[in-house]
Amino acid sequence: MLMVLLFLALLELDLVAGIDCPGQWYGRACMQRCNCRNQNNCPACNNQCSAGFFGRECQYSNTVEEENSTVSYHIVNKTFLNHRSPHSTLKIDFGLQTFFTWMEICFSKNDTIDHESMSLNFSTSPGENVRSAKSCGHVYKLVQKIPACVVLRCEHYLLVSKVLVYWKGFKNVVALHVSGGVNVALKQRVLIGRRPDTTPGRQHPVLGVVDQQVNTSVTSYSQGGQELPYFIVVLRESVWIQRIVIESALFPVLNFKVQLFDERNNATNTTYSFLGHSSKSRGYKHAFVSTRMTASRKVVIHGVANDTSGSLTLTEIFIFSECRPHKFGPLCKGSCSIRCLDIACHVNGECFQCLPGMKGEHCLEKESKNGMKENSAQARRRLAMLKEDLTHKSDKMVDRDLAVVFGGAFFLIVLLCMAYFITNAMFSTAVFSRATDASQDSIQTIQTKSHLTVDHYVKNKKLLTSKSSFESNS
Repeated sequence: MLMVLLFLALLELDLVAGIDCPGQWYGRACMQRCNCRNQNNCPACNNQCSAGFFGRECQYSNTVEEENSTVSYHIVNKTFLNHRSPHSTLKIDFGLQTFFTWMEICFSKNDTIDHESMSLNFSTSPGENVRSAKSCGHVYKLVQKIPACVVLRCEHYLLVSKVLVYWKGFKNVVALHVSGGVNVALKQRVLIGRRPDTTPGRQHPVLGVVDQQVNTSVTSYSQGGQELPYFIVVLRESVWIQRIVIESALFPVLNFKVQLFDERNNATNTTYSFLGHSSKSRGYKHAFVSTRMTASRKVVIHGVANDTSGSLTLTEIFIFSECRPHKFGPLCKGSCSIRCLDIACHVNGECFQCLPGMKGEHCLEKESKNGMKENSAQARRRLAMLKEDLTHKSDKMVDRDLAVVFGGAFFLIVLLCMAYFITNAMFSTAVFSRATDASQDSIQTIQTKSHLTVDHYVKNKKLLTSKSSFESNS
C-alpha cells in the first residue's frame, strides 16, 4: 500500500523520468525535443536557441521566425515636433490573424530601457466565425537584465493582425520574440483511420505527425460511407490550446474541421476557426485559433484533400499552448504568487508588479510601510482569480485523491484476499493435522483394546480348561 502511494506521489511530482533519451529528446519520459543551438546543452540552453524558438529552454515558438512565417516587422525612428523628443515605433504585421499573448523585445546591453514609456496598440480585423477583442486592458511590463529585454503582455489575450509598440528614444533592437506558445503535441498518442482493404479495425496509433519532423508523413483513410479521414490527438494532460497548426503534404485542405474534448471526453463546444493557409516548400500550413480559454485533452481533426480522395496525408500537427494569466511553468502547474499585482506573472513565475508594500521577483519581500493601500477593484479582481485557481486546484486534487483512494482500496482488497486464502489454507492444514493425530490415537486405542481382549480370552480359556481337567480327575 505504501509503495503504491509513494509511486503515485512520485508521478505527481514529475520525478519518474526517463534516464537515457535518444537523439534530440530529453526530459520526463523523453517527451521534450531539444531546440538549443547546441544539442548537447539541453535543457540549459541559456537563450541560445535554434531558429523559430526562444526562452531559457528554447521551448517557446517565436512566430516572427517560424519557417515560412507570414510575419514581417520594421522599426521607425521619428522625432515628434510637439514632444521634441525622439520616439521609436515597432510595427509587426502578422499577415494572418494571430492570438497574441506576450512578446519580448531585446535591446543592446548598454541601452537604458525606459519601459514605463512603452505602450501597445493593435489592429484587429475579425475573420470568419472569430470575434476579436477590442482592448488590451492593462499592459504588464517586466524588465529582464540578462539579456536586456522588456516583456510586454496584455491583461486580455487578443486575436490581432498587427501590433504597434511605442517607446521613447532610439534604441537598437537586437532580438524580437512574439510567443506562439509551447508545442504540447510532441510524442502524444495519435489515432488514425486504417486502410480498410488491408488491415481490419478502425483506429491505428502513429507517431510520425507529432515528432516535429516535417520530412515524415502519415496518411489516414476514410472508413466507408460519409465519414472523412481523421486524426485524433490524445494529450497527456488537459491544457488551454492557444492555436493549432496543421501541415499537409502536396495540396491545401479546405474542409478541415477541428473539435476539442475535455478530460471526460465531452465536447467543449470550442470549434477552432480556420484562419487561412500558406504555401511552404514541402506542403501547406493551416492555422486554426479560438478565443475561448477552455481546457481540452483531445483534439479531433477531420478533412480530405479533395472530393475524389478517401485519404488525408499530414506531415505534422502542432498544438501550441499558453498558460492562463495566473499560471506558469511547462505544464502550467505553477501558480503566480498571490502577492503579484492581479496575480499575474511571467512564464518563469516572476511577477510583473507587486502589491503595495512588497518587492522581489516573487513579491515575497516587504518594503517600507509608506506604500499606498491596494485599490479595491484590484483586490476584487485578485480574489476572483484566486478563487478560480483554488477551485481548479480543488477539482484536480479531488480527482487525484479519488485515484489514490481507489488504487489503495483495490490494493488493500488484493492483500485481504491473499490473507484470507493463506489463513484458510493454514486452518485447513491444522484441522487435517489434528484429524490425522486423532485417527492415529483411535487406531492405537483400538489396537490396545484388541490386545487386551485377546489376552483376556486366552486367560479365560486356560482357566476353563484347568477346571474341566480337575473335575474329570475327581
